[in-house]
Amino acid sequence: MKSILVGSSESYSGKSAVCLGIGIYFVEKGYRVGYMKPLGNLITEVKGVMTDGDAYRAKVALKLKDSLEDMSPVLLTQDLMHDTLNRKQKNLKTKIKKSFSKLSRNKDIMILEGAGDVGGGSMFGLSSVELAKLTKSKIVLISKYDSEYVVDRILSDVKIIGDNKILVGVIINDVPVHDIEKAYGLIRPFLEERHIPVIGVIPQDKGLKSVTVKDVVENLNGKLLAGSIKGDDVISSFLVGAMSPANALKHFRSHPELAVITGGDRVDIQMAALEANVKCIILTGNLRPNDPVLVRAEELDIPLVMVGHDTITTVHMADELINRIRVDEGKKLTIIRELIENVDFDRVYKSIGLKC
Repeated sequence: MKSILVGSSESYSGKSAVCLGIGIYFVEKGYRVGYMKPLGNLITEVKGVMTDGDAYRAKVALKLKDSLEDMSPVLLTQDLMHDTLNRKQKNLKTKIKKSFSKLSRNKDIMILEGAGDVGGGSMFGLSSVELAKLTKSKIVLISKYDSEYVVDRILSDVKIIGDNKILVGVIINDVPVHDIEKAYGLIRPFLEERHIPVIGVIPQDKGLKSVTVKDVVENLNGKLLAGSIKGDDVISSFLVGAMSPANALKHFRSHPELAVITGGDRVDIQMAALEANVKCIILTGNLRPNDPVLVRAEELDIPLVMVGHDTITTVHMADELINRIRVDEGKKLTIIRELIENVDFDRVYKSIGLKC
């Protein structure tokens, strides 16, 4: 049995998508695949069981029969953090090893997902490097492209990993089309010269950065005040309506598949968003709009959603939502499977010692 731990340089780097992509790839090749997220940091409830959301998505997407309790054995609750800071030992390593042993039984390859960045979990003695050693896994490092400074983050993380022998390689993820040539022609050779294998450059795909209006309403605990929710209404970006109405209208019209987040008392912004025919308007602070806004939203059939959070909290929650992969969106899984072809699996096979 072979094992890979997918770690990252930062949050929202695409670890979950890469884990699913690698898992689907190996399943299609006929291998028996297992998944584990040792430290669950996206805590959710599934059929009365507290687990990690990424673990649940992997269970569904990869059609695994393993228990969620083993797939994410340690949940990073406030109680756990408090106990750790008060030096109360929890035998977390023993718990993880026991679950890993159960999950890896009769598997050809295990895919482990790290929590946060490479150092995430260090307070428990369970950083990505420590987890890799505990489970005898090799590390695939994901780094989200933003600029040439992605090189700094990769070099820093490789120093943290310390031993290149446990590094399968680096995947540079979410690279805009206009920077693909730079990633291949400049960044990859620079890293390879320093004995850091770049096993993949994955292009940006906006199809992964989208949610439905229904997702937004459900996950933000919103109340629909006007308009209707259609199953195929997709949001690919959020904008905060905090500018003048004239500028707002210009910005709103330049962003297709847009949801506008604004205060419930900003009638001018709300009317501008309606005239720009945005996909959804999210009103913060539990403030209801006035009657003309409600009437116009009904006429245009644009969902008007009221939430109890303030604007900053709502923006944070919306960003988190759009960066997550939902397993009930088959289209996204198809995109992930296509994008994972940008990984050099020949080098992966060779590094982990798995036969093609």
